[in-house]
Amino acid sequence: MSYLIIVPTYNHAHTVESLGIGVLHAHSETELLFIDQGSHDQTTKKILQLEEVFPDRVHHLVLPKSNGWGHALLTGYKWGVSRGYPWIFQMAADFSHHPVDLQRLIVATHAAAAVVGSRFIEGSVYNDPSPMLQLKHHWARFLKNRLGLPMMDVTSSFVGYSRDLLERMPLGQIQTQGRAFDLEMKIMASHQGATFWEVPISHGRTKQNHKGSRGKHHREWLWVLANSEPVPQTAAGGFEGAHQRRLHDY
Repeated sequence: MSYLIIVPTYNHAHTVESLGIGVLHAHSETELLFIDQGSHDQTTKKILQLEEVFPDRVHHLVLPKSNGWGHALLTGYKWGVSRGYPWIFQMAADFSHHPVDLQRLIVATHAAAAVVGSRFIEGSVYNDPSPMLQLKHHWARFLKNRLGLPMMDVTSSFVGYSRDLLERMPLGQIQTQGRAFDLEMKIMASHQGATFWEVPISHGRTKQNHKGSRGKHHREWLWVLANSEPVPQTAAGGFEGAHQRRLHDY
């Protein structure tokens, strides 16, 4: 069984090679799908070099233009589902998500339909001294309560979904293309009754190295809030605290 990890890229030549090797070493059955969105540095060259060394485990797509984080990921999810991968993950290319934490998420696949790498549960380490962490935590808590979601880190972008769940989700109805995509996906999965398993991760400070309008991203967050029905408790699969604690041993 192979686990597909989607990594959108845009001018990540300085990290893409080491991140890719780290992901491949994290588990013997991981495969990578890089989705480049018009890089004009050496990113594509380095991806092709990785693909040459690991021809069966590294893949890439080149989009004609950048339509945002969410658009790239949705392209990757559709690619992975069509090729039968049983689990598909997403992570950032700038080491704000670390490959060593991928093993925890893979372990969690044995007990849930979706897994979340969380910054906001016991055992998490956030490598950012700025006050942004508190703001992000308050924002995530507000969204969780407003939308009835069963996980603490509702805005996490280090996540994985089973193919069975993705095939049930109406991915064609996704409206967001920026960072609000991660929230919209969790809402959609929760309405499908997905059980989530949330695991602690070490999260670095995100580099703002992606195209797109900040104003557009803010409008997408507001759109999701305005157009999403709270998840009924009978639909939300949730997760058990015992699962969360056990993963601290890995």
